[in-house]
Amino acid sequence: MPEDQETSERSQLRLAFLGDPRSVHLHRWLNAFVARGHAVCLLLADGADAPAGALPGVERLSFRSLKGRPSLSGAWNTRRDLRRLFARWRPDVLHAHYARSPAWHAWLSGWRPYAVTVWGSDVLRADAMTRIGRVATRISLRQAALVTAGTRRLAEAALEFGAHAERIQEAQFGIDTTLFSPGPPPADLREALDIGDARVIVSPRILAPLYRHRVALEALATLPDDVVMLSSSMLEEPAERAALEADARRLGVADRWRILPPMDAMRMAELYRLADVVVSVPESDAMPQSVMEAMATGTAAVISDLPDARDWLADLTPELMVPVGDAAATATALRRALNRPPAEREALGRRLRERVVERADATRSMDRVEELYRALIGARA
Repeated sequence: MPEDQETSERSQLRLAFLGDPRSVHLHRWLNAFVARGHAVCLLLADGADAPAGALPGVERLSFRSLKGRPSLSGAWNTRRDLRRLFARWRPDVLHAHYARSPAWHAWLSGWRPYAVTVWGSDVLRADAMTRIGRVATRISLRQAALVTAGTRRLAEAALEFGAHAERIQEAQFGIDTTLFSPGPPPADLREALDIGDARVIVSPRILAPLYRHRVALEALATLPDDVVMLSSSMLEEPAERAALEADARRLGVADRWRILPPMDAMRMAELYRLADVVVSVPESDAMPQSVMEAMATGTAAVISDLPDARDWLADLTPELMVPVGDAAATATALRRALNRPPAEREALGRRLRERVVERADATRSMDRVEELYRALIGARA
């Protein structure tokens, strides 16, 4: 065998992942490692799957998950399914994305080493978990050989949940700063969205109660009639969408709030370039990927004043950080962003992009994660 081929095969990793197959953030992580020439599989609970075409080159393996109220028999069946899969597809590293069900399954499988990436509410909202959920999360984080967190506050939360301090490492999901970059939106985008010359707020978070879209709608109702807000239906909760549409009618902004179909990354980048400002005002969060994507295009965001956002933005846009649930403050911040002079907006956009390139560029982020995987394998050897 030629030396270069032998080296290539020796360096290839076998990586198995647990997580929500609908998540575009997980898709980008898996696709990055496929592009690097590694063997990647996604473990699918109860036959769930990613949208067609989302994960080329990723092998899918299904198992029976822990559902409803966990039981000993259910746990045994889940463990048996996972162990059978791993007997055939032997990963170098098992990686769970989200410190609840995916991490619980990683621990239950018995496969070692496994890593866990904490995302946000999975560790920041312990109050929303059942007692057994808190116990399972504590066990799975404590047994993880590696815990990655995108921000300092998430790392602290993982530590509070029982993760070993020496096993916690900061690692970003990463932003494709080539795709998410400044520039004009397509000339026909306004016409396609039927928004004329309106000023544009993009609200990119999932339509779910956690993200407090009512606050943004209440703020929109106080803004001039030439301002529209665009949201995405991706992963929406139907009941929440219906309630928000009723709120929009009550507030008189139904004609100024558009819910767009799910969009791929390229379309989202175009939407951020079109936007005058992005809004993200959840009650609990880490530093949102969507806000970093917007920043990479040079677009500022009105954002909840939470610890991780403060770490990223307090020195750049303190005037756009608002108390959770404060519609009046959100409206004031949106006005400031909408009325910012073009030269000032451009200068701020450059600084926002520099921050993302420095802290969260996708290539460097995945370089970092690959180093962590190899360190795990080396420690096991």
